[in-house]
Amino acid sequence: RCGAHESFIWTIICLDSQNNFASASQDKTIKIWSNSTLNLKHDLIGHEKAVKALVSFNDGERLISASIDETIRLWNYQKGECLYVVQIPGIQTVSYTHLTLPTIYSVQISVVAVSLKK
Repeated sequence: RCGAHESFIWTIICLDSQNNFASASQDKTIKIWSNSTLNLKHDLIGHEKAVKALVSFNDGERLISASIDETIRLWNYQKGECLYVVQIPGIQTVSYTHLTLPTIYSVQISVVAVSLKK
């Protein structure tokens, strides 16, 4: 149980061809694991409430998380670093479409903004 979450897990996703996966938990953390060894590689800490959703990009290093603290965070999961935080009232989930990275930001934020105005 070394590195295990302290509460239940909301989601688990595969990250890249390097056999990494991520788990998001009620304990406010995201954990990056090696699929081949099942060893913990990084704890991604920064959310103030449960982390409910994760999406990864095909670049092998970035991950977006969404929490009930109403933030989304962009992470470099290979380095274990938070790169960017966006506060969006009501947000608790994120999704990914196969677009280029700069396009995803503009489309994703636009979609969230439109859905929040309804």
